[in-house]
Amino acid sequence: MIPAASVEPRVAALLLAGGRSIRMGRDKAMLDWQGQPLWRHQVEKLISLKPQRLVIACRQEQLLHDQPGLPSCLEWCFDPPGQDLGPLGAIQRVLAGASEPCWVVAVDLPHLQLAQLQMLAQSALRSGQACFFRTSHGLEPLAALYHPSLLPFVERSIAQGQLAVKGVAHAAIEAGLAQLVVLPPDLDPSFHNMNRPEDYPAFE
Repeated sequence: MIPAASVEPRVAALLLAGGRSIRMGRDKAMLDWQGQPLWRHQVEKLISLKPQRLVIACRQEQLLHDQPGLPSCLEWCFDPPGQDLGPLGAIQRVLAGASEPCWVVAVDLPHLQLAQLQMLAQSALRSGQACFFRTSHGLEPLAALYHPSLLPFVERSIAQGQLAVKGVAHAAIEAGLAQLVVLPPDLDPSFHNMNRPEDYPAFE
């Protein structure tokens, strides 16, 4: 578990755990990781950042909110019935009415080092900007620091039926509302995600 670190200014955190996991063939949020469900492992990382809010975006039928021993600080953001807007829908719901920046993290990045990314994003936190990271594999919009100023970009993309989160990230960077941090190659493994069954044993 990453050592606790304080964040200034106030910051929220959103864990995206509601994916359909079609390529994996089973719910990635519930994969066993070091003796606990993967989503709980990611929650511990986010708690270490001491966020003002910690929101879990998932499908209600996953029953994550019914598991025993959950931290009392968790908020739940369920996909509306009959609506499937993917990660962009969850980001929109959390940014709406928010005043603080928000870490957005996908559940399937088990090696992500949030404390390290926090240090890299300090200038964005101070300036009230968003922050996106680019590895040798390209821009990663699901391990990023979002800001409420990005809400119009998110809402416009949803209205146009363009649900790719990278489009919002690129638009925010071009508009000067987000910083782009190019990461050194040694951080590439932190951004490797699990998509297929053959990925899981290799990661574990």
